Amino acid sequence: MHTDKQVYQLFKYCPEAIFEFAELKAKGPFRLESISVKALERITDGLVLSEDASEPITVIEVQFQRDSSIYNRLVLTMAQIQLTHDLRPVRGIIFFAERALDPRVAPWADAIQAVYLDEVLAHREARDPNDPIVAVFKPVLEQDSAALEMHAARYYRNIQSSQLTGSQIAALSEVFISWLLERLQDRTAQDLAMILDLPSIKDTRAGKEIYEEGIEKGIEKGIGKGRDEGLEEAVITILESRFSAPLDEGLTTSIKDLPITTLRQFLRECLTVASLTEAEERIRELGKQD
Repeated sequence: MHTDKQVYQLFKYCPEAIFEFAELKAKGPFRLESISVKALERITDGLVLSEDASEPITVIEVQFQRDSSIYNRLVLTMAQIQLTHDLRPVRGIIFFAERALDPRVAPWADAIQAVYLDEVLAHREARDPNDPIVAVFKPVLEQDSAALEMHAARYYRNIQSSQLTGSQIAALSEVFISWLLERLQDRTAQDLAMILDLPSIKDTRAGKEIYEEGIEKGIEKGIGKGRDEGLEEAVITILESRFSAPLDEGLTTSIKDLPITTLRQFLRECLTVASLTEAEERIRELGKQD
């Protein structure tokens, strides 16, 4: 499943959760930014700034797969960010899906805090079974698909009925449904509407049947052009539907240049990119990988 972007989306709207998960006391309010670290030719999605100038800059990474170089990369990013922020104190946090993914690279593991999401969320759920943050992560961390499907409506209600702000509820709902769509891939939008006890999945931002409608339109436009072009048209249609704007020629060309396997991967991600700019950045990243 695609996870990193969704977790950053969650933290963007609920930045306090970053410090709650890490059991750190920090003075807010906070904002999560995505910045380009030019010296490293890298974009980091996890720069957390407090309006209180006395607070350290926090740099976070989200890791849902094994990566032995994660500590080294974060240390380099932290050092470069500190240089560009007048040597303001910097701290790093890595959010691992589970403890087994932590490579504990010395000496950096002593300088960077590791947080294991499955353990933190289990503790939160023990304190409050209706915790909306716990509910959001259920499609990722619940191993039993049948149990997930059975309780999905309750998890969704926990988010909707929470004391969070309207924008936070909307963002968490979007993340939850995007993960649920990925986890229950054999289910249609109508099936998910029934599972979540909704009159229509279109009532949610993440759903809106954009995925299904985009694929249908893409296949229609791609008839006679080959399967690859059908997928290209699906991606283009989904992005244009989400952001109510035609894609420029450069972005369209970049999409058509992606290999078929990468195109399939990005097709799922179309539901969660926050803007056309983010879509362009992601397409460039995928293009470099291939």
